Amino acid sequence: MQAKHFNWSLGLWLAALFLTILGAKLRVIQLYGTNLPFFDQWDEARQFFKPWLEGHLTFNTWIAGHNEHRIFFTRALDWLEIQLNHEWDPRLQMVVNAVLHSGYAVGLAFGVWFFTAKKDAGWICAVIAPLFALPFAAENTLHGFQSQMYFLGIFSLAAMLGLSFGRVGGWGWSLGLLAALLAIFTMGSGFLAAAAVAGLIICRGVKHRRCERNDRITLAAALAVVGLGLALKVAVADQQFQAKTSGAFFAALAGNLAWPFANQPGLLLLTGLPAAWVAVEYFRGRRPDSRPAELVLLLTGWGVLQAAALAYGRANLAGCSRYFDTLSILNLASLAGVFWLRESARGPHGPARMRPWLVVAWTGFLLVGLGQASQATLTGYLQWSRAWGLLEEENVRAYLATDDPNHLRNKPALALPYGKPDQLMELLRDTNLLAIMPATCRRPLRMDNGSPGESIFIRDGFAPEKPKQGFTQTWGTFTTNGSLATGTFISAPRQATLPRLVLPICCGDDLRGLRIRVLAADGSQIELRPKVAGRWHDLVFASPTGPFRLEVSDANPHSWIAFGDPKETGIFSIAARRLTNQAVAILLAGLAGLVLLAGRNLLRPQRDWPAFLIFLGAATIGGAVWFTCDFDAEAESAKLQAAFAAEAATGGNWQLAQRHLREVLWAQPDNPDALGALGNLTLAGSELPAAYYHAALKLQPHFAAAEAGLRRIAAEN
Repeated sequence: MQAKHFNWSLGLWLAALFLTILGAKLRVIQLYGTNLPFFDQWDEARQFFKPWLEGHLTFNTWIAGHNEHRIFFTRALDWLEIQLNHEWDPRLQMVVNAVLHSGYAVGLAFGVWFFTAKKDAGWICAVIAPLFALPFAAENTLHGFQSQMYFLGIFSLAAMLGLSFGRVGGWGWSLGLLAALLAIFTMGSGFLAAAAVAGLIICRGVKHRRCERNDRITLAAALAVVGLGLALKVAVADQQFQAKTSGAFFAALAGNLAWPFANQPGLLLLTGLPAAWVAVEYFRGRRPDSRPAELVLLLTGWGVLQAAALAYGRANLAGCSRYFDTLSILNLASLAGVFWLRESARGPHGPARMRPWLVVAWTGFLLVGLGQASQATLTGYLQWSRAWGLLEEENVRAYLATDDPNHLRNKPALALPYGKPDQLMELLRDTNLLAIMPATCRRPLRMDNGSPGESIFIRDGFAPEKPKQGFTQTWGTFTTNGSLATGTFISAPRQATLPRLVLPICCGDDLRGLRIRVLAADGSQIELRPKVAGRWHDLVFASPTGPFRLEVSDANPHSWIAFGDPKETGIFSIAARRLTNQAVAILLAGLAGLVLLAGRNLLRPQRDWPAFLIFLGAATIGGAVWFTCDFDAEAESAKLQAAFAAEAATGGNWQLAQRHLREVLWAQPDNPDALGALGNLTLAGSELPAAYYHAALKLQPHFAAAEAGLRRIAAEN
């Protein structure tokens, strides 16, 4: 009965860990994600999606090389997502990858718990969480194509545990061997898990001064997998990122081994201290159960091999955040070593006693490094990536709206989602690929007026202080001459091919008398209601099975309504969007779980100092999230864009600042500071900055910046 209770407790800890990591990753996607595929993802469309849609996809295409890698499982996952969703959606890929990575963290936590005396589940989950929840590897989180990083970890972990600790011929060992083979088709370094197993078997033989028959079989199997992996290695002509000299290799290796203190390679003596200590204790052979120490050695060996492969193949790119998930394996190995050393210190034959303060000190040292790496990614990549992402989306929308190649040519490399503009245009024009393209890369359903002579709806009929997204068509009843006519817009017939439609809409302050209906050819109707007044937002509805018309009515003489062309999208794309919008709630649920579980342990008679630290840490982080994060994703995004705008304006980049301010007003049209700032930026342009100033004064009377702007306009006129 006690065992069942303990297993249930473990499940709760793992569930809290899963939710914490998933919420944190969804938060990054929510704030910094883009709707466009990024760089290598376009190669996937050209090399894999295109032959699939054209009907000549072969097995060789599935396992063909991508740079040095054979990414079969990434292709299989992306193909499955498109099959189910009917749309290639980078945000959906990000969300699925976040679930994969969170599940991988749970598997690792369970492995460490299982092989380290099946104790300290809470402490294990609490210290593993930052290695997965902190955004130091944000490139993997934001690029839907990076699932290979997670598949590498999942298959490698299964291979190492199954081959190293399973009975030869048993189901665990057999699954481990299968996982080792499959790991070859995750990334180019996938065979290194088998190499780590081979290294452990050799260490085991040295320790016992003999090699058992089962170990010989396992060693032979592991070496065979290594040989197969080397035989399947993809040769690439472009080797610009490889280490050119032994000095460059060892310098990169030292930084990789010391990560997250890559700029201080001498600190690898501290980051690797627990693993080295475990190795000494293992060969001294004082513990009857050597499996926990072997797990630490296994993870350490795998981490060192991955660090070496990265130092050789990517010596010039080791600082890119997409490699940090792999480099953090060494930190995981050291954490596992800390747990084993702490547990083994309790026995009569254990090493010198590892006091609690030493465990806390080393863990805190590691957390400082992880925090520094995360902050560097936040300032050096995430903000920069989101700023360029807005420009990429605008350039693609401009090209789709105008068919003008100049919107994609002669641009800075990062102003495009793919570095080859001519190939990008070719992909955006490909009729087969257009059927699955993300909504941002596809023209929306154009809502032309079916009765232009009778409608009072005009193009871009919205209040100028509530700007639309660039290069999009809109209709509305707002007029600059102050007329308050009423009437109805009925579109020409259109037909959707994807299961959901997203309609952008904006209304005046009074929603009464504003009506939207979708009229299907079979006589059925869908009634839509604006959700909020005074800001652009999306209405999602099921696509009619046949042709339909959009009917928009304005029967309110004191208000107005505007709408844009609807975009087609998939069911799972909508689900991914809704899940992402719950990022803060999911994160808080995970942290609350950690707090409650730690609090329960504190109520027990025995002293449990790890539970106190978990309770304090999770409660502090949860409180910070509760008081600083807005549950409204649009509002939080507006805050972020406002900060980007201020930074761009400080640097003199007025065009970028204006783009960010428009994103602010898309989500927060009642932001007087953004209105005033946008008026200042557009004062010398062709737009009407006075409208922004008047809107700002309406929201905030006697707003000094707006009044000054109006005085400047009056003086110039």
